[in-house]
Amino acid sequence: MLCNSSKINRTLPLKALILASFNCLLLSVSSYADSNSDYLFNLSLEQLMKVKVSVGSNVVSSMRKQPVSVYSISKDKIYLSGARTLNELLTLFVPGYFMVEDQDDTIAGFRGLVPDNNSKTLLLLNGIPLNTEWFWGAPDSILNGMDLNYIERIDVIRGPGSVTLGQGALLGAIDIITKKNTTQNININLSTGDNGYKKIDLSGSYQSDNLSFYSYFSSGNYDGLPIRNEGWASQRTDQGLTVYERQHHLKRSDFTNFFTHIKYKQLELDIFHFDQERDLYNFFRDREVVSQMVNGISGAYNFQLNDNVMAKVSGYYTKDDYSLSSHGNNKTTENRYIYESQDSGFSDLINDSFIIADDIVSPGLTMGGTRETRKGIKLVINWNDIWPNNDIAIGAEYTNYNYGKKDSHGNNFIINEEIQIIGIRSNGDGALIVEGSTNENNAWVKPSSTSISSLFLEDFHQVNDNIALYAAFRLDNHSDWGTKISPRIAGFYDIDNKHLFRITWQTGFRGAVGVQFSGGFVQDGFLAQDNFSALNSIAETEADFNFDGIASNDDRQLQEVVPETIENIELAYTYNDSTLKFETVLFYSVVEDILTAQANGYEGLVFGDKIGSDEVGTWNGNWYYQNQTGKLEQLGIELILTYQWKYSQFSLSHAHVEVVDVDEGALGVYVIEDKKNSAYPNDVTRLHISHPFTYSNESFNLQYNHLYHWGYYAPTGVNMSADSLANLGLAWLPTKDKNFRVDFIVKNLWNNNKLYPINGTGNRAEANGTPAVESRSWLLNFSFDF
Repeated sequence: MLCNSSKINRTLPLKALILASFNCLLLSVSSYADSNSDYLFNLSLEQLMKVKVSVGSNVVSSMRKQPVSVYSISKDKIYLSGARTLNELLTLFVPGYFMVEDQDDTIAGFRGLVPDNNSKTLLLLNGIPLNTEWFWGAPDSILNGMDLNYIERIDVIRGPGSVTLGQGALLGAIDIITKKNTTQNININLSTGDNGYKKIDLSGSYQSDNLSFYSYFSSGNYDGLPIRNEGWASQRTDQGLTVYERQHHLKRSDFTNFFTHIKYKQLELDIFHFDQERDLYNFFRDREVVSQMVNGISGAYNFQLNDNVMAKVSGYYTKDDYSLSSHGNNKTTENRYIYESQDSGFSDLINDSFIIADDIVSPGLTMGGTRETRKGIKLVINWNDIWPNNDIAIGAEYTNYNYGKKDSHGNNFIINEEIQIIGIRSNGDGALIVEGSTNENNAWVKPSSTSISSLFLEDFHQVNDNIALYAAFRLDNHSDWGTKISPRIAGFYDIDNKHLFRITWQTGFRGAVGVQFSGGFVQDGFLAQDNFSALNSIAETEADFNFDGIASNDDRQLQEVVPETIENIELAYTYNDSTLKFETVLFYSVVEDILTAQANGYEGLVFGDKIGSDEVGTWNGNWYYQNQTGKLEQLGIELILTYQWKYSQFSLSHAHVEVVDVDEGALGVYVIEDKKNSAYPNDVTRLHISHPFTYSNESFNLQYNHLYHWGYYAPTGVNMSADSLANLGLAWLPTKDKNFRVDFIVKNLWNNNKLYPINGTGNRAEANGTPAVESRSWLLNFSFDF
């Protein structure tokens, strides 16, 4: 069996992987399909070079001469990938990207860096940013969403993208390009599979001389496999239950999505709705389910001012609801009853008969919710040949965020324990009282707003047939933390349109999330920056920063936060012809002012005591964001080889990253002791084979995708062994009916089930790994075109 050894073998698994993959090809000995269906065949390398992208630059659209490292995934790779979520898909394909589990999230990691939420990665839909500002960042219902059929292509910036996209694109950026019109008038896709997987999606399109229309609707659910009683799931305990005893199901999800694109002459409109509820399958408290509903509309209008000048005005409005609940499937244990009756901080209320102790988490209990609305407008003017062989883009952007609003159910609160739903607060004298509502007592986000104004300029100059230069900068002014300038400079040397050398220097940044300034997580103990001075005034007498129970032996002072920054240098070489493409990127990055959550306890203060306008949390402490001191320096290389043989395509990539140096003050969120990246594999190899063929005059396409990581260092410092994840897909297009298609996919083909990396920011002592890899399963898709 391929790659089943528990020891890290850096040569044998890859050889076995390649041999097994070529065996798959030999089994399909037959003639190649001559169908014209673009579904069966990958884009040729020549076509890939002609793809126009906009996520990396406003002035350069050629994929080949992007000033940053961009990787694209086309729809033909998505169909048979076997990836269940967008996050999985990106991990399977994109060198320099790796999904890492977290206690209450699933994180997009870039080039060795895994933050504690997704606010440092920017996600866009047709160029429109979708990130929340208040806390969570990239939308969970899309990044960890199970519906991928509406996607035409995904462009991913590996590394900072702030020069074109501003804050949030610190580590990377993901732009989802949706389908906008198709040759089919109507498409119906039905899916079924193991563990209760069901999905239906409907799409339709219309096109005339001036008008085109595309609409998509999907609905589905997946029960998922129960999480295994291993690793994190067996060791992490809270509120009287282990994670395993909560009976989470891996990837359990229910979703309904809707998307419509309308184009009339130079006007384009997008209307979208993404709604998903899923298990937080690594979480250890009662709020174990997250739901997110994103509704929005965006539009753009192009003005052709003259032959050389084009202006584009775009704008959007988005309404974003997050909610939390319990699924209530926990095992009934004596420890849960003991917790409720004796160990909970709210046990006194149970003993006073406000609520009866039991060992069940209430099913479907709402435990949180909030809303953010966003609106933005952007102007970009492209002036080609402003002087010979010189193109510029100049523009301005304004975005406004309003957060701390009530969601569609009237909620703006968050609680950790089901008893808190009755409305509990401190009486100001160390005792609990049942008074008020959760919206009053447990506000998730205090109402506030943030605005960001931006100016940017990009210039691309073709010096001669071989040499081109690029320069850009962006200025962002944030209403809370001030002004930041992001520059980028790049140079290109092109030989015969085959050999291309690139050097780029650029920066990226991310300021603290909105709750740092508005406040929120009331009773959970969050301390807004405006109240730092109140904490500093008692630092030597009552604040216990090292949690040793003694306040007088540390005198730390909290500082106002500044944006986290990354400085990046890339040396890249690309070779391409009609059958072969080779790309290598060598990068060096310096990260400073790393933003991370920190906390303190108290001596002599208890829950409910005031720290400025905030309160000590129910756990007798406060938490907040601070900048870590010192620098983190990283070095890495990404290699991608793609070979086209007739219609078949073979791709092999490898990504390596390592810590060059790190100051002691920068340890923690990204890097642990001994200069090791936390929970992120330093070496990842990927193999992709796509082989269309005919058998008995029937058309097929075989796709094999294999990821092999060479091991990782857990946050505990333990060196965890290597593992492989492989998916196999087969598509059949019946010769007699080209409007019908069947896909059969096997996920986790080799049934590997080792522990998967988890960052475990809440309790790193138990974070060797989590049993988050699903066992071998299958799914079947039926597609009908009319």
